[in-house]
Amino acid sequence: MEIRDSITKFVNTLKCFILVYHLRKMPDVWTKMKSVAFWAKRKWKLVIRDEQRNEHIANYQAQPDARKQRIEDDKQAFCDEYAEREPSDNAPTELYEKEGKDLEFWIVHGSWTYCKNCKQLISQKLFPRFARRPIIKAAEKRTCKENRYKAPKYKDVPKELRHLTYKQMVALRPLDIHTGDYIRQRSGYRQKGGMFRLSWSQNSLLQKINALPEEEREQCQKAYDWLIVQERSSY
Repeated sequence: MEIRDSITKFVNTLKCFILVYHLRKMPDVWTKMKSVAFWAKRKWKLVIRDEQRNEHIANYQAQPDARKQRIEDDKQAFCDEYAEREPSDNAPTELYEKEGKDLEFWIVHGSWTYCKNCKQLISQKLFPRFARRPIIKAAEKRTCKENRYKAPKYKDVPKELRHLTYKQMVALRPLDIHTGDYIRQRSGYRQKGGMFRLSWSQNSLLQKINALPEEEREQCQKAYDWLIVQERSSY
C-alpha cells in the first residue's frame, strides 16, 4: 500500500509539473489593444509637403458619426445585394461564424506589419494559423536596404531644400521632363499622350531662378548655392 501511495503521489506531482509547463508555453494571443499599441510605435512623416494635410485630418476627426454611418450603410447595401445568392435554408454554422470573425480580425489587425528600420508597410501572408491570432512583430530583416528603396524621413531632407514650391523645383532642374500631352478620356481615365523623355533645359539654372517671382527667388537661390557646394549629394 505504501508503495502504491508513493507512486500515486509521484504521478500527481508529475502531472502538476506538466500542467504548469504547458501553461507557461501557451502562445500569446494578438488583441485589439496590442494592435493599437503596436501601430502607435510606427512614427513617420511625409517628405512631400501637403498644404491641405492638416485640414484633411481635422475634417476626418471632426466627422466620426457621419463616417461611421456611411460605413454601416455600405455594409448594409452589400448585404442586401448578396443576400439572395445564399440559400436561406443553409444557415451559417457556429464554426462558419467563428472563422468569419477570425478572418475579419486578421484583415483589420494582422494582415500588415512594418519594417523596424524605415517604417515601410509589409503585407503578411494568410496562413491557416490566422485563427489562433498570433502576435505581430516588426520586421527585423532590414528589407529596405536589400530589396527596395529606403523611404527618407523629413529630417533627412536638408533644411535648404525644404518647403520648395513646384516652380522652384523646376527652376533647379538642369533637365526638362516630358510626359506627353494631358488628355483625359470620357470615362475619367488619363490617356497616355507620349513617351517619357528628358531634355536639357534651354535656359540655365540662374536664368530660370531670376525669372521666378521676387518672393520665391531668394529661397531658390539659397537652395542653388547649397547644391553647388555639395560634392556628394543625392539631390
